[in-house]
Amino acid sequence: MFTNFRRYLQEKAAFTEADLKTVEAVCMYRHLKAGEKLLAEGQTWHHNAFVYQGLTRGYRLNSNGGEQTINFSPEDYWTGDREALLTGEPTSVNIEALADTHLLLIEKTDFDNLCTTVVPFSEFMTNLIQRNLEAYHKRLEENRAFTDDEKVLAFIKKFPTVVARAPLHTIATYLDIEPYKLKFLLDTLG
Repeated sequence: MFTNFRRYLQEKAAFTEADLKTVEAVCMYRHLKAGEKLLAEGQTWHHNAFVYQGLTRGYRLNSNGGEQTINFSPEDYWTGDREALLTGEPTSVNIEALADTHLLLIEKTDFDNLCTTVVPFSEFMTNLIQRNLEAYHKRLEENRAFTDDEKVLAFIKKFPTVVARAPLHTIATYLDIEPYKLKFLLDTLG
């Protein structure tokens, strides 16, 4: 189970074998069946979660009670609610498995300890958080400036495996496009 995470870490930074053993020692594993929730609105969140097999979707409920997809996490992506993790406040996010999903979990205290004791882990996580902030801002800009066609093409580029694995209505809420229009665009662009 740690093999996939080991490969991922080694692709991102120069970890020694001792570094990897330190990381492995604090890892826990969880399996979710398709449709099962990792996190539900109102819960507290105490882990950093890495998807090493499967697919999750994060979503919030909008003012009408509808689901608004805020992210997808296929293999080699992190999932969870970073804000709730940092503040200790209950989450406003729901995270569900869209397929059978295997996760590697690191409890917050252990994760924070890795960031102070394992230099490559700390450097990688700092870079990852920065890249995620940049990607978030880029997505906001794309949603404002892109046509629906451009949004779909950007989504396919970012998540090439998700289109075939996630229900179209969840992708549509992520892109803020009506499902029928998304289907038409996918058929046209495909």
